[in-house]
Amino acid sequence: MYKILLLKTNKAVIDDFFRQLVDSFEILSSSLRYEDVMKEMRSMFLCEGMNDFLAKPIEFPVLVSKLRQWLPKEKIQMISPEEAKKLPSSDSAPSDTNHTITEDIEGIDIPLALHYLGSESLFWEILQGFYKAIVKKADALEAFYENEDWEHYTINVHALKSASKQIGATVLSEMAEKLEKAGLEKNVAYIKENTPALLEKYRGYQAILQPYCQDENEPQVSKKTCSLPTLNGLFSAAREALDNLDMDQMEEILTELLQYEFPEDQQSLCSQLSDAVDVLDADACENIITAWEQLLS
Repeated sequence: MYKILLLKTNKAVIDDFFRQLVDSFEILSSSLRYEDVMKEMRSMFLCEGMNDFLAKPIEFPVLVSKLRQWLPKEKIQMISPEEAKKLPSSDSAPSDTNHTITEDIEGIDIPLALHYLGSESLFWEILQGFYKAIVKKADALEAFYENEDWEHYTINVHALKSASKQIGATVLSEMAEKLEKAGLEKNVAYIKENTPALLEKYRGYQAILQPYCQDENEPQVSKKTCSLPTLNGLFSAAREALDNLDMDQMEEILTELLQYEFPEDQQSLCSQLSDAVDVLDADACENIITAWEQLLS
């Protein structure tokens, strides 16, 4: 029997909640504060039977505190500092980067990021994911801005706020937070005045992070053709991983996919799938796999 269960909120539920809350506040007030949203969202989940609620970015010390609060006392084993040193450390695991935490990175508050993430290895992993998503996420945000799709603009700028804060990009996170509030308040004038600066700042992290997140010495290897049965097997394994929200398994499947050479149209889908896995977007992964299967049928 499970002693504790952590649930990731369905994005569609959050989107619908935001719409309903904005509509209700438009009747009651001319402004909607971010603090109001978090308070109402927490109340909604508790009313639905949840025991607690954690907003992103999840801070490691806060998560540990919640686990101590809700786990049965007999399931918590306190150990001494000496015993802790003997335990396997995630920081001893192989890393894709040769950089060390002693380096300063422009625009990144590393101590703050470590406070949120709890380990050096996880910091580098999250930083690389942030770097790989910059082009796709910035282009998507700009498209919502240009199309004046303020609902999706607000959702995406909220995600940028959380992702930036998690890696210690505090200035970018604060810019995104102000624009998120503007989106909730439908303050279009503020959005139009400040979004170009946000996009410039966001895209600027490509050049800043490139030396830390891109291996220019990675050897080039010849790729083989992927047979249809092999590809279908990978699709099946990917769907199972997505059903279990196992993005680590999805990364392993993607690593195998990237060993193969595909025709141009399929290669485009493979690249899209890689982007979706990088940003842990399970819904996008499912849609891309479906499109790939339809292309082959």
